[in-house]
Amino acid sequence: MQKTSFTPLDYTENAVDEALLRSKLGDKLIDVTRDSGQVVLHIARENLLAAVKILKEDPELDFSYFSDITAADLSRFPEYDPDKRFQLIVILFSLASKKRIRIKVMLPEDDASIDSLTAHFEGANWTERECFEMFGITFKGHPNLKRLLTPEYMKYFPLRKDYPMQGRGERDNFPRYEEIK
Repeated sequence: MQKTSFTPLDYTENAVDEALLRSKLGDKLIDVTRDSGQVVLHIARENLLAAVKILKEDPELDFSYFSDITAADLSRFPEYDPDKRFQLIVILFSLASKKRIRIKVMLPEDDASIDSLTAHFEGANWTERECFEMFGITFKGHPNLKRLLTPEYMKYFPLRKDYPMQGRGERDNFPRYEEIK
């Protein structure tokens, strides 16, 4: 069997001008890297709202389409640092230039909170709620931060690495379909 190596495709959407991003974001930017060809902006938590505002409103950038927000729990990595347990990932798209960028923000284990993007993107509402529900990341200023998929009384966050694969017995207490008819 022949082995093939993976080479990231050079999608047009990844051809973002990194120098322009650096000049526009200035000190709000920690670093610019690439992952699978896509531009990744590393931003400190306190600078996220200001950076997103620039990315959205600057006519040369125009990343005005909110695609997604998700997170990753890095606590099982060998180089785990409690000050960088959670990685919040925001994906924005420019309808004008057809370019896509990814934003990464590190959040500490003892204070997994960040300002809500709903002031800039109404579409962030549901995905922030999902991040809250699955990872326990709190979005300050969110208009309705409550659980979507699990009961309000659930105290745990299923996508955290310290949550057991079989759960903690919560499913035994979920109402059955027959009970809620």
